[in-house]
Amino acid sequence: MKKLAASILAILIFASTAGAATQAVLSGLKGKVEVKPDGGAWTAATNGMTVDLKTTISTGFDSTATILIDKSKIVVKPLTRLTLDKLFEQSGSVSATMFLRVGAVQASVKATVPGTPQDYKVQSPYSTASVRGTEFGFDGFYLRVSEGVVVLVPGRPTREAEGGGATSGFEGATNIDSANAANGVAVSPGQEASLQLFFALDTGAHATQGTGEAATGRAPGGPPPEAARSGIVITVTGP
Repeated sequence: MKKLAASILAILIFASTAGAATQAVLSGLKGKVEVKPDGGAWTAATNGMTVDLKTTISTGFDSTATILIDKSKIVVKPLTRLTLDKLFEQSGSVSATMFLRVGAVQASVKATVPGTPQDYKVQSPYSTASVRGTEFGFDGFYLRVSEGVVVLVPGRPTREAEGGGATSGFEGATNIDSANAANGVAVSPGQEASLQLFFALDTGAHATQGTGEAATGRAPGGPPPEAARSGIVITVTGP
């Protein structure tokens, strides 16, 4: 009997450490906040609501929401649409991937179990911010790091899904060339990184799309046509 009990306990311990789903919960809602499950309709969000995979969170003007994942929190800024693509925990290490279609987030990523790495990615149609325990603000073009190190990778990412598979239906930037596209640019505490797209106009002249307005959540006239885009530059400033 004791051996049976010990075996059951060992199985339960193994199951709890081998990998388990964790929850993302909405908190601190302000103003108009709505959620849309995958294939569902938009409904009003409520405090304490669990955010399922593939659910999109939308905030209105002067509205915010906070996503709590264990000890980490992601503040969804006004005029933002954010989708939870992946969420998984294994032995205290949380892997989470979110797709930032428009707007901005402010994140504080903390270890669930002290000393365990946390793998968070915030993807946009133009770049990916990849972090492992840090604090940062990100809107797809502009990244500011307060704590830890965030790697900013330019170009169209492959959206992740639970289990590591790619999702379909992605619409974003394509064919962006960069010397840093493979490894990204590491941004340290106190530094700010600005991603700038370069594109050719029909007249043959060249112009750039600045990132200053994007940092505030306002789209500076929208991105150029896909066929016109020709390159990208990341500028890092700060200590």
